[in-house]
Amino acid sequence: MTELDDTMRVVIVVRGVPSGRGLMGLHRALGMGLSEVRARIQTGRPLLDAELFRDDHDEVSRVVEAVLEQLAETDHSIHECAGRESPSPTNEVTIEVLRQTLSGLAPEAAGSAPGEPDPALTASIADATRKAITRLRSQASGPFCVYALLTSGEALRPYLSVTLHGPGRWDLADSPFALAGDEFFAPLAQVYDARGDLFDMAPADADAEYWRRLASMEAALHALDDEGFFGVGAERAQTLLLVSPMPPDHSDAGFARRLNPPGELLSAWLDEAAEGYPRASTR
Repeated sequence: MTELDDTMRVVIVVRGVPSGRGLMGLHRALGMGLSEVRARIQTGRPLLDAELFRDDHDEVSRVVEAVLEQLAETDHSIHECAGRESPSPTNEVTIEVLRQTLSGLAPEAAGSAPGEPDPALTASIADATRKAITRLRSQASGPFCVYALLTSGEALRPYLSVTLHGPGRWDLADSPFALAGDEFFAPLAQVYDARGDLFDMAPADADAEYWRRLASMEAALHALDDEGFFGVGAERAQTLLLVSPMPPDHSDAGFARRLNPPGELLSAWLDEAAEGYPRASTR
């Protein structure tokens, strides 16, 4: 299997005939010769075929949006193609779904639409996280790279894994700080027990509670970040915040994109370690 088999692509096929002004707009948006734009449209070849979620993801998103703006009044189709797939009715998507994908919030990228956090649970998780990291910082000098709140597949009480910058920066399980300050998280077991066992709930209720718990973990990190707990400016850019069940699943990319500003560190993690959408570059 080639590397391309692991990619996700956005493909745009134009079925109508753009106006002269539209053709010029496509020429500028794509950086493609006007004759090539015409030829692709006339022969039914994809006008755009671009791989998603590598370190040039923002540029790909910009080009896609510019092309779609020029095609607003022209018949066209949008496709999300996995691996070597060709565009077809089975992988055609709406512009709304594509935009969710580009933002990292599509159900396929995030596992499910994130739930609403529980304020009390969020506050308890944030307090435990603050205490655990404060203790760690007093005992080890870093430089710390990843701060990850993790949970089991059953969404039991979270635990904290912290990594150092270097070759093992994405290795949450084998980090020397894989259970940092766990004594501060242990009391949360009673809080989680009081919320009930997911396996005893009706499926819809269990699903809602599962995402509520993960959303509360995300909200806890957001609250600490808003306080400046992870630094600001250049210092913050060297820190990655994560939320994930263990083992990781395809929800992790959505959490990472919402928790972190765009930058080299986030791009590297998405490209090298995320379980969310496959990552690739423009073709």
